[in-house]
Amino acid sequence: MIKYDLLNQILVIINSACLGGLLALIYDAFSFFEIALGIKNCYCENKIVKKYQLRFKVTAIKKAILIALDILYFLTITPICAIFLYKVSLGILRWYYVCATIIGVLLYRLSIGVLAKKIILILSVLIRYLLNVLRAYLKRKIERILKSFKRNSKRKMSNKKELIMLCSTRTGNSKGRAE
Repeated sequence: MIKYDLLNQILVIINSACLGGLLALIYDAFSFFEIALGIKNCYCENKIVKKYQLRFKVTAIKKAILIALDILYFLTITPICAIFLYKVSLGILRWYYVCATIIGVLLYRLSIGVLAKKIILILSVLIRYLLNVLRAYLKRKIERILKSFKRNSKRKMSNKKELIMLCSTRTGNSKGRAE
C-alpha cells in the first residue's frame, strides 16, 4: 500500500521534477539527430554551423524524418512515464505530478539545458563536417570511376572506328589487299 503522508508526496513531487528534466534531456538527444542532419534549425545562427549544414531540398523527406523521430521519442518516453506512475501511485495520475514535471522541464531548460544545447551544437557541427568530408570523398571517387569508364569506352569506340575505316572503302574492297 502506498503511503500518502506529506514527506512522501514531497519526494514524489521532486521525483516528478527530475522526470521532467529527464524527458527534456531525452528530447535534446533526439534533436541532436535533427540538427546534425540539418533538418531542424540550430539553436543559434552561426557562420560555421551554416557552412557545414546539410540541406534537404525536399520538404516531404524532412517532414517524414521529423515525424519518425517524434514517434520514436514518444515511444521512448511512454514506458518511462508509465513505470514512474505505476511505482509512485499505482498508475493514478495527479495534477501536481504533471505540474512538477513541467517545472522540471523548465528548470532543465534554464540550467543544464543551456550547456546541453551547446554540446549538442558542437557535436552536430562536427558530425556535419565529417559527413561533408565523407560526401566529398565519395563524390571524388565516383567521378574518378566514371571518368575511367568513359575513357575506356572511348578507347573501345575509337578502336572499332579504326577497324571499320580500315576494312571498308568506297568500292567495297579492303585496304591493303592485293588484287
